[in-house]
Amino acid sequence: MSDYRPPVSDLLLVLEHVVDYSSVAALPGSERAGLETVTGLLDECGALTGSGVFMAKVIASTNRASDTVGAAGDNTRAQRNADGSVAPPPGFVDAYRRYVDHGWGFIPFPEQSGGGFPHTVGLATQEMMPSVLMTFSLGSLLTQGAIDALLHYGSDKQKTRSLPKMITGEWTGTMNLMGPQAGSDVDALTRRAVATRALATDAESVGQRNAVSALSVEHRLAFRGSPTCMMAQDNVTGDLIGEENEGMRIRFHRMDITRLSVGMQELAIAATGTGSAALARALFAPSDNERAR
Repeated sequence: MSDYRPPVSDLLLVLEHVVDYSSVAALPGSERAGLETVTGLLDECGALTGSGVFMAKVIASTNRASDTVGAAGDNTRAQRNADGSVAPPPGFVDAYRRYVDHGWGFIPFPEQSGGGFPHTVGLATQEMMPSVLMTFSLGSLLTQGAIDALLHYGSDKQKTRSLPKMITGEWTGTMNLMGPQAGSDVDALTRRAVATRALATDAESVGQRNAVSALSVEHRLAFRGSPTCMMAQDNVTGDLIGEENEGMRIRFHRMDITRLSVGMQELAIAATGTGSAALARALFAPSDNERAR
């Protein structure tokens, strides 16, 4: 949607009169995030005046390439690269770099990381992105879920190593679910983890290529730019978050955060569809003279 108009005034109306944001801002850790500050933040993120227009211009400019080119750079059939990686559509890398440089991913996280705003405000800014382009928004959505899981269950060493880079956007998070023989039936999964004496927690191991590669890119209507893939993970080395046998509980904690964001995405798509329908009606509605005939 290249002509996206961010609903900043609507978001502020909901925050002030529905959410009772003044009460939210009074909670510990949110003292500096008053409504006036949040108004400036939302205006900069999405408004069409002043120094804003990030969502309406930067992200929206990648929309057509996402739909016509797709994640693999092929207009007829998505394909992975020979090394098992997947290339994003044209413009995604530059848009993501600007997203990181502006700090939009920091907002709902601890103040020392550059954030300090309530998660409510993070969702307000996050709503604009899938309204513009759903495929671009997936990376930040899954990264936020991974950050939240680390904040609650990660060890001090894991937090020190990973959180600074993930919060700034230098690293991103993903979610690998299901299996070729199980589909969405988690109980039918056969993949298992085996404990080793040395996991990938040492500083020198970070940055080395792990045994992960994309086997194929999913084909989805109107979702071509998404890097949703079938992954191969034989003999992958990873870190255990939390204690043994706590994995399912921690996974569902992360899933709850992700489900909240997915619900927000549905709202964003509905809002975009409503706006597009209203625009089409204004452009193509018959005139009074035409109605009289």
